[in-house]
Amino acid sequence: MSAPHEQPLTTAEGKDTEDQLRFQGQLLEAIADSVIFTDLEGRIRYWNRGAEDLFGYSSGEMIGQTPAVLYPDAGVELLADDLEAIMAGREYVDTWQGRRKNGAAVWVDIKTTLARGAGGEPIGIIGVGKDATQRKLAEEALTRSERRYRLISQASREALWEWELPNGKVTWSTGAEVMLGFDPEARNAKGVLGPERIHPDDRMRIEKGLTAAIAGSAVFWSDEYRLHRSDGTYAVVSDRAYIERDAHGRLVRVVGAMADVTSRKQAEEHYRQTDRLEAVGRLAGGIAHDLNNMLMSILGSAGFVLRRLPPDSPEVTELQRLTLAANRSAKLTQQLLAYSRRDMIQPQAVDLNAVVTDAVSLLRPLLRQAIDLELELAPDLEPVLADKSRLDQVVVNLVLNARDAMPQGGRVILETSSVRLDPAYLERHAQVSIKPGRYVMLAVSDTGHGMDRETLSHIFEPFYTTKPVGQGTGLGLASVYGSVKQAGGLVWAYSEPDIGTVVKVYLPTMDPRNSPGEQDPAT
Repeated sequence: MSAPHEQPLTTAEGKDTEDQLRFQGQLLEAIADSVIFTDLEGRIRYWNRGAEDLFGYSSGEMIGQTPAVLYPDAGVELLADDLEAIMAGREYVDTWQGRRKNGAAVWVDIKTTLARGAGGEPIGIIGVGKDATQRKLAEEALTRSERRYRLISQASREALWEWELPNGKVTWSTGAEVMLGFDPEARNAKGVLGPERIHPDDRMRIEKGLTAAIAGSAVFWSDEYRLHRSDGTYAVVSDRAYIERDAHGRLVRVVGAMADVTSRKQAEEHYRQTDRLEAVGRLAGGIAHDLNNMLMSILGSAGFVLRRLPPDSPEVTELQRLTLAANRSAKLTQQLLAYSRRDMIQPQAVDLNAVVTDAVSLLRPLLRQAIDLELELAPDLEPVLADKSRLDQVVVNLVLNARDAMPQGGRVILETSSVRLDPAYLERHAQVSIKPGRYVMLAVSDTGHGMDRETLSHIFEPFYTTKPVGQGTGLGLASVYGSVKQAGGLVWAYSEPDIGTVVKVYLPTMDPRNSPGEQDPAT
């Protein structure tokens, strides 16, 4: 390597200055950083060993050259702008990508200052550079990794989250925002994930379980719980997390992924209730069948004896009471048989609007004056294949049930419409256990006292009633369930305390064609 550029001095006083400059030059040669001095014309006048090690050029090759040789991608305009800032007396700090002599890329942290002469006049620019290649490569690798993570998290249907334990920072993917109904473009300031979003009934269990896993030696943690959505409802999520510790066992972070399993849980609950209702139906049907046979025998024997007794016989009154009680019991067994779908039916083409209209004309006298009965019947309904007498009973039971839920009065609305249950709808509502196709829907809504979730889960079970003893058998809605299922349809209810109840019945039409453009029955 050539010696740094020096100008010889001849005076005795200059001898001290020359020694001082030589010492400074040796010092600059000894440091590892690149040190480059350029004159005011931009030509390199000093080039130390650190610059040679960094760029691969000797001082002989670079003295008289410009820094553009080292930074061919920087552009003349950028160099000019930086030079203008330096000449204005401002210290310049930046990171530039340069080229070594062998063509390899090199990143350099540059710090440049204006050099001044003895009189304070500018005489050049001093630049000190440090190799930043490894740091930049690491930063680029991290950027690529973060970009891949973002793409994976956006493509994944799961919500990914990370909890940095040392500082308590929690971050989450856009999947979490989508899952809970938040706009990913407008980051929620309060946080999408956090203890306050866990359902109050689940919060203590989840906090205790995760805290115990972190405090112990566990590596994995998982649980299911409910998270508050932006619309006020709750999503059931399955959460799984990996607990990361360093080589000394100290906690570093918890990384997790949660999936929305609401539909699956609803389907499981639906199938559980369906299995329970089917089991109860089989039991009730078997008992009702045997009991009905015995009642027929009792009624036959009582009738035989009544025909042989004189009208003024004291036993006639007792036998008439016996017959009346047996007939009432027979009606209950018929309702049980309807629920279990074990009695005979006579399916035929039925106009549901006509059934509703006829039933309402009979029901109006049975409603209290403070109850308004309204009809919203869709015209041109397709006929359904069902037992007309059963549908009559379905309408009557639903209206009377709504009436009993409004002791102080209110509104009952009967609505019919044509709907189409397509495969996409059934996929979104896994709890709906019927085939895709065209259906006629009957909805009976009331403004009564409503029900909580626990009560709602039992309303179609036989003998289940919330009415006082002696005011209900608990077979009304059970027979509705059996009649609708026997017709190949679906019945479900939605209710909230102090708001009211809506019961929807879906009956398949006799025309199996799927017609587009009809309403989705999700509401």
